[in-house]
Amino acid sequence: MRTSALVSWLFFYSYVATVFRIKAVSVSGQCQSDQQELLLGLKNSLNSSSSEKLLKWNQSTDCCSWDGITCNADGQVIGLDLSKELISGAIDKSNSLFRLRHLQRLNLAYNSFKSKFPSGFENLANLRYLNLSNAGFTGQIPVEISYMTKLVTLDLSKSWLLDLGSLKLKKPNLVMLVQNLTRLQNLYLDGINISADRNKWSQALSSSLPNLQVLSMSGCHLSGPINPSLAKLMYSNNLFGPFPKFFAEFQNLTSLHLGGNNLSGSVPKEILQAPKLQTLDLSFNKLLQGSFLWFPPNASLQSLLVGDTNFGGWLPESISNLGFEGPIPEAIGDFRALYLLNLSNNALTGTVPSFLGNLPKLEALDLSSNHLIGQIPPQLANLNFLSFLNLSNNELIGKIPLGTQIQSFPEASFENNAGLCGPPLKAPCESPPVTKVGPPNPRTGNHINWNLISVEIGFVFGLGAVIVPLMFWKRWRIWYSKRIDRVLFKFFPKLDHRNRNHRTIAQWIQGRRL
Repeated sequence: MRTSALVSWLFFYSYVATVFRIKAVSVSGQCQSDQQELLLGLKNSLNSSSSEKLLKWNQSTDCCSWDGITCNADGQVIGLDLSKELISGAIDKSNSLFRLRHLQRLNLAYNSFKSKFPSGFENLANLRYLNLSNAGFTGQIPVEISYMTKLVTLDLSKSWLLDLGSLKLKKPNLVMLVQNLTRLQNLYLDGINISADRNKWSQALSSSLPNLQVLSMSGCHLSGPINPSLAKLMYSNNLFGPFPKFFAEFQNLTSLHLGGNNLSGSVPKEILQAPKLQTLDLSFNKLLQGSFLWFPPNASLQSLLVGDTNFGGWLPESISNLGFEGPIPEAIGDFRALYLLNLSNNALTGTVPSFLGNLPKLEALDLSSNHLIGQIPPQLANLNFLSFLNLSNNELIGKIPLGTQIQSFPEASFENNAGLCGPPLKAPCESPPVTKVGPPNPRTGNHINWNLISVEIGFVFGLGAVIVPLMFWKRWRIWYSKRIDRVLFKFFPKLDHRNRNHRTIAQWIQGRRL
């Protein structure tokens, strides 16, 4: 009976221990041995002498704890980030990198591989995120990239500022690259020499990438008109033709960059009313026309660039529906014909700029309900046509500048600025404090600095001990004068050898005394 109970207890203990051991492994994500071997093989195949991460990879430690490594609960490597590690060397199809089949994120950006773009990525079928921007790979982008059907973000971009060789998309071309990447949401191909039919490349992007949200293809040598089926950003290429109206039909569009092209015609007002559009860059399209008719309430637009275009007309009152942040831009100081400026109820920061005093025709200025700090610039008193001013509900301080116009406004124009004072506010500005000698504080005493008094008393007594005998004791005066002569003759012997016929200092002093 006891033996049976003991066996049962041991069986139960073994079972519990096994369960907890399995659970501990799954929670801690202890690295699998084959995963660690593959990572060490990758390290050994590269020049890692300048890589802080790779130098810390140690076979005696758990690879899931290594810098740049992310593991799942089963101890399989699902994330590898070796970006900005100054790694060089070559990666080919046989590299152990392509046997990390559980990888979901791979980032090798900003390194110095300086080798041909490797094939073998088809083995990483679970990748969701791939960033090879400015990694140093050159030549043709392999077709294997198009087999990674789970990709959500693909960044193969190359900066023209970095001398890392060139990348191209010819065989396969752009159409072949994206034809299977239906889940792609973010695509960055900046600086890649793309070979595509001038009338088909935009059609291929829009038809193959239904979930695309961000598209960046600056400096890709593209040309031709934009196909109406594409509504993503195409910055700094040679795009021409009228501005397509279809952009406004994309409800999820958040960023549109069409600057630096040759677009013409009028920008449809609907594009400014896109519900999720946050950034719109139409700058440097000299033939592009447009105006601002209406901004919907709670619009998402945060950045609007229309410099070097033919935009014109009135700014509508509905522009007040737009999330303004940061300091008041200096460009406003150049609007010499501006007669009304209302920037109230925003999140503006910084000071009230003095250049607002350079707007001679300004009649109304409302900067209320922001986060402006500092003093009111005296230049505002020079605005002779100013008939309305509201600076309330800010964090302004100091004395309100004196001027006929400023003092004519009601107190409400300056209220809720705890640090403001002076007319028209009732709160007077405090005069600088005057130091007064008052009766001694019984708690703190008279504040007499006895150390300073002691020094002064000592100096007076020491000086008196020397001067008084010289004045009233002839013998002491003669002895002192002789000693002074000896000291001077010692340091200036010429006084003794060349001027013996002159009276000594002692004789001179005696003569003066007599």
